[in-house]
Amino acid sequence: MSEHIVEERSYGVVLLSSWNLEEVLLIRHVNGGHWAFPKGHAMAGETPRETAQREAFEETGLLAEFDEGFSSQTEYWINPTTHKVVQYFLAYVRKQKFTLQGEEISDAKWLQVDNAMRLLTFDEDKKLLEEVMEYLDLRKSVEPSMLSEAIRVALDAREGHEDRSGEPYILHPLRVMLAMKDETMRTAAVLHDVVEDSNITLSELSQRGFPEEVVRLVGTLTRRELESYDDYISRVLLSSDACQIKLEDLKDNMNLSRISNPDRDDFVRLERYERARERIRLHLQRSME
Repeated sequence: MSEHIVEERSYGVVLLSSWNLEEVLLIRHVNGGHWAFPKGHAMAGETPRETAQREAFEETGLLAEFDEGFSSQTEYWINPTTHKVVQYFLAYVRKQKFTLQGEEISDAKWLQVDNAMRLLTFDEDKKLLEEVMEYLDLRKSVEPSMLSEAIRVALDAREGHEDRSGEPYILHPLRVMLAMKDETMRTAAVLHDVVEDSNITLSELSQRGFPEEVVRLVGTLTRRELESYDDYISRVLLSSDACQIKLEDLKDNMNLSRISNPDRDDFVRLERYERARERIRLHLQRSME
């Protein structure tokens, strides 16, 4: 007489850091001592994603934000009569400090992917992590780059706007961008005035996926309401990267050759920009001494 085969199902999640997609969280189970990903059985009325999210929270104290584009499954035999299938999802977490469920989880670690591959106990979990990284690489290849997205945001923010010479205003941040030497600086440069001159907020830039460093630079370069111009420049001086972008911003704004008939206001503004430029130059010079 053949033995009865039991089919068992669980749902789990691969947790990546929102700040660094090369960091993955592994947990060590008390029962068996193996390193794996959070997973568990569904409770009555739960969807697979709800189960995975609950298990991640119960085991680590972290709230998972799911990537809707990825799902995979592993399967293996627990014993000769029990076949297990685990459906996994991909999710991101912003907080990296975890709180372990002591009765089930003995340890947890944030690890670079290469190190996680070495620590994972089971081959099927290693294969799953490989699938996750292949998915992220594929997504990156078809999604616009950070700089392309920044240019699109700047275009939307300044649609229909013209500068004093009658040219499309977007040409100004593009010229500032082209003077920068790496993608982070170029991205911050093309976005440098969108918060000050449109309805876009720093929070929205974060939500759109721009890195923390880019958002920080844009915030530094944004003049705040009721802030004097001198106080604004003093704040810019706190960041050497912001100083570099601001110097190019001032240089471009000081080019009156694009204005056919500059008036008194243009020359007053030019004097203010010249004073700001000298402050920044002197500060950068002193910082290198």
